[in-house]
Amino acid sequence: MLPFVPMRLLLIEDDPTLGEGLRDFLRADGHRVDWCACLADTLALRDEPYDAWLVDWQLPDGSGVDWLAARRARGDATPALLLTARDAPEEIVRGLD
Repeated sequence: MLPFVPMRLLLIEDDPTLGEGLRDFLRADGHRVDWCACLADTLALRDEPYDAWLVDWQLPDGSGVDWLAARRARGDATPALLLTARDAPEEIVRGLD
């Protein structure tokens, strides 16, 4: 069995119920979580190293998909999970791209 390794996570989620719940759940599991409710809040954390990002697709000040694409364009390969209720095939493909 592999040992548990806590991760440093960036959570970008504007819904307070979802954001708070995810943050609390992940922290209870031993992870360090920074939670931002909008993309503008991530600017102060842009140079912080994260093990993974959890990013909502639609945020009040922009698209989480576009935020991820900009980071990928700069060569950042941090693993990411895209949080969304979108399920149309073309949207799934866009998110995976």
